Amino acid sequence: MNASHEGVTYKIGGILDRITYILSISLISTAGVALVAWPFVMTAYIIVRRFEVVWLFVEEFTAYLMVLTIFLALSYTVRAEGHIRIDVVTRLLSRRTQDVLEVATLLISLIVTGYLTQKGVTWFLHGLTDSVRSEFPSNILLWPVYLLAPVGLSALGLALLCELYRSIVKLAKGRLPAGENKISTSGGSV
Repeated sequence: MNASHEGVTYKIGGILDRITYILSISLISTAGVALVAWPFVMTAYIIVRRFEVVWLFVEEFTAYLMVLTIFLALSYTVRAEGHIRIDVVTRLLSRRTQDVLEVATLLISLIVTGYLTQKGVTWFLHGLTDSVRSEFPSNILLWPVYLLAPVGLSALGLALLCELYRSIVKLAKGRLPAGENKISTSGGSV
C-alpha cells in the first residue's frame, strides 16, 4: 500500500471513529440521564403510595427505560470494549489467527445487527402507521419506544463497522500504527 493510499485509509478510519464517538457519547449520555433520574421517580412513587396515591405509569415506564438503556448503550460498550470476551481458546492461537477470527466475528456481528435493525425498523413503522398504543392505562403511542431499538442498533452497526474497518486494516498491514491498539473512547482520530 503506497503512502497516499495509507493516508486515505487512516483518514477514513478517523472519520468513522469520530462519527461513532459523537453518536455513542450522545446515546450513552441520554441513557445515563434516564438512569440517574428514574430512581427519583421510583422514590416518589413509593412515597405517594403510602398516601394511597396510585401512579399507573411507573411499572410500564420502567420497562421502557430498560429498553432505552440497553439499546442506547450498545455502541458505547463496543467502543469501550466493554462486552464480555472469553479468550480461553483464542489466546492459544497465533496473533494473525486471532486477527482473522476478530474480522470474522465482527462481520457476523454486523450481519446480525443489520438484520435486527431491519426488523426494528419494520416494528417501528408498524407502530407508527397503525398507531399502536400501550395496553396499560396510560394508552400511550408505542412508536417512540419502538424507535429505540433501531436507533440503538444502527449506532451499534456503525460502531461494529468502524471496528471491522480497523481490524481489516490491521490484518492487511499486520499491525496498527504505533500507539493504536483499539478504537479510542475519546473520539481521537485513527
